Amino acid sequence: GRYVPVLYYITITFFKVLFTLLTRHKVNGRENVPRSGSLILVSNHLNTADIPLLAASFPRWIIFMAKEELFRPPGGWIMKAYGAFPVKRGSVDRATLRNANQALKDGKVLGIYPEGTRSRNGRLQTGKPGVVMIARESRSQLLPVGIYGTEKMRGPFWWLHRPRVTVNIGQPFTLPISTNEPGKQEIASLTTYIMKHIADLLPPAYRGVYGENLQSPANQTPTVLAALKEDQFGS
Repeated sequence: GRYVPVLYYITITFFKVLFTLLTRHKVNGRENVPRSGSLILVSNHLNTADIPLLAASFPRWIIFMAKEELFRPPGGWIMKAYGAFPVKRGSVDRATLRNANQALKDGKVLGIYPEGTRSRNGRLQTGKPGVVMIARESRSQLLPVGIYGTEKMRGPFWWLHRPRVTVNIGQPFTLPISTNEPGKQEIASLTTYIMKHIADLLPPAYRGVYGENLQSPANQTPTVLAALKEDQFGS
């Protein structure tokens, strides 16, 4: 309903203030975000705080696909305020695909963490193929995002250190169009293609299994490149 965007903007205003007070929050590459049209935001995932962080960092309303556990009390109301919808861990069922495709058909931004879960060691994990299915069916642009620093937001006193939290936004891209139904190998290849775009936006220490070569140096716009040089060692 219409109340969702109102709740969304009230909530992200609160989190913008919170991140400003408790962290050294920096966003690079906002100029890469298309102002309108359907968009699939794909990001790495380090902490539950990544969801409000992205919402507070992004100039458009993001509808998140999030694990169903996040919709339970006490924090479930926040997910509903975001207009998010639940996903069963490790699977993309028909209801999920239907919700995702409807959001994109309506010209909205769909937020997905292709790893499927938070990284426990801070490094990028192998991506899940669900994002390829959604991107192929909707033919929407994808927008890669790299987050680092939120892994330090753990324990009762993390805020005393005001950790540096960085959000790097890359260039939009699309998957190669094919009229044939992709096989497992092609789906795996396309998933890697997406994940490497995310890895481009992370310091080497965070790239995990995708750390060998850059997928697209064009992702590293001047502001993003400057941030990566500054944070080369994930400090």
